[in-house]
Amino acid sequence: MSWPKYSEENLSKIGMQDVFLSNGEDNNCHVKIFQRLWDIFHQEAFTEINKPNSKLRTYKNFKLKIGIENYLSLIPCTKRIMTMSKFRLSNHNLMIEIGRHKKISKELRFCPLCPNEIEDEMHFVMTCKGFDKQRKEFFIKIDENNSHFRNLNNFEKFKFLFVDNDTINATAQYIQQNLLLREILITPQ
Repeated sequence: MSWPKYSEENLSKIGMQDVFLSNGEDNNCHVKIFQRLWDIFHQEAFTEINKPNSKLRTYKNFKLKIGIENYLSLIPCTKRIMTMSKFRLSNHNLMIEIGRHKKISKELRFCPLCPNEIEDEMHFVMTCKGFDKQRKEFFIKIDENNSHFRNLNNFEKFKFLFVDNDTINATAQYIQQNLLLREILITPQ
């Protein structure tokens, strides 16, 4: 296939055949093409993470817009940033992920601390019995600065903890500490 024909075909695929037909009259066409490809990439990415069986089931609750996430500049500790990033992207050792790697059915990926409860990110942060004391202290601290927090349901609280700029560092610390505690609690002595 010739270069012009190849170019026309690819521009047509992204709805920009008019750029080809303008015969180079637009000196900024490369900017428009780049922007269109950028938009297509992000549309496809958001479509993919919102599929029901997506591994990024937690991430889709926080990643609502294109761009760098605020938490990356709000958390002062590099290790905590890494913990938060991994947790948001489901790159951790909770049973929801370990079970996925071991091909265990989702409904059987039980929490090692709460029999008959699926151990996913929401369970770990919001309801795991192994962290009741830590969660109570953490929520009291969050509630001091956000009086509306106590009125939210669990899903709304969960989402708030990951998107509120004033809370994100404390959330990362809570997750980091409880992931370490979890390893201690489930590791045989």
